[in-house]
Amino acid sequence: MSNTTFQAILLAQAANIAAQMNDNIQVIEKTKQSLYSLLSKVPAEYRPDMSDVIAGADQTVIEARQRLNRYHSIIA
Repeated sequence: MSNTTFQAILLAQAANIAAQMNDNIQVIEKTKQSLYSLLSKVPAEYRPDMSDVIAGADQTVIEARQRLNRYHSIIA
């Protein structure tokens, strides 16, 4: 296998990983929006405090986007 072929295979795999990461980020964001929607239907006095969960999701998305940006810079 030539060096060029090997590089092409690695870049294709990196592109697949980046696409999967992007899909995962979108799932997290949609899930968070669903949580907001569900919480809006619950009376305030019965609404659980989900701020830690939401903050954790936000932090996960931030970190994933940073990794995704690094992958994109490698792929480009």
